[in-house]
Amino acid sequence: MKKVQFLGKYAGMILLTALLAVGCSKDNETAALPEEQLAPEDLETVMESSEYTGAVDAVLTDIFTDDGASGKSAKGNECYQAEYTETGYMVTFNNCNLNGTDNMNGTLEMTFDRTSNSKTFTATFTDFYIGEIKVNGSRTYTMIDHEDASKFCFSVSSEMSVILADGSEISEEGTRTLTLTLGDSLETTTIEVSGEWTVMADGHTYSVAIPEAIVGNLGCEYFVSGDMTLNKNGLVVVVNFGDGECDNFANVIYPNGATQEIELD
Repeated sequence: MKKVQFLGKYAGMILLTALLAVGCSKDNETAALPEEQLAPEDLETVMESSEYTGAVDAVLTDIFTDDGASGKSAKGNECYQAEYTETGYMVTFNNCNLNGTDNMNGTLEMTFDRTSNSKTFTATFTDFYIGEIKVNGSRTYTMIDHEDASKFCFSVSSEMSVILADGSEISEEGTRTLTLTLGDSLETTTIEVSGEWTVMADGHTYSVAIPEAIVGNLGCEYFVSGDMTLNKNGLVVVVNFGDGECDNFANVIYPNGATQEIELD
């Protein structure tokens, strides 16, 4: 399983030892784990990349929900000032705290696609600070219409770089598609994530591919089903998130069929 929001730290990840084969018949042998294996820290890096690059989403949400003038004039509050243009607006923060977030400082530019019936906008961040984290790059959001009124679907394309307080850098490029399906309860309200993106961190390159969505629900802290293919510097594994049961385990499957079970804290 994996955190539904693809966020958070998992310092407590533990790779459990795979079972070895019993007996001498080849038909009964279990594939041995390869010498090069995926470490818990690798999955942690992939998960945390979304925590950092997605931190800007909360900023955008606060701006959209903030009351104020629209269209032709500027709006603002004690935290930021927005100047409107023909294609969108420029928002400038001055080391302020917005709705309980870390202090923000810097500029972001919102650009809207003005083509007919488009539901797309792009946010571009230039030396934008959230606390001690510096963000550069852009995220493009596109709403996707769905025939089912209970489904809300959108895609997020990112080309972002983040410099952490310790000077280390994480970059992310690619697209996720997210679908929220409303149910009668938290357990039946589901979240699906698919797409392809690449994370670069600590000298490693991680490529993620989810052609068919991994699925979670609002009643569980972890994803409960689906597969993710993860390529670390050429080592390709499949991470299986289960068959629908809410638990904190996932299986890493290697090309030779060997498996490891991972526990997420």
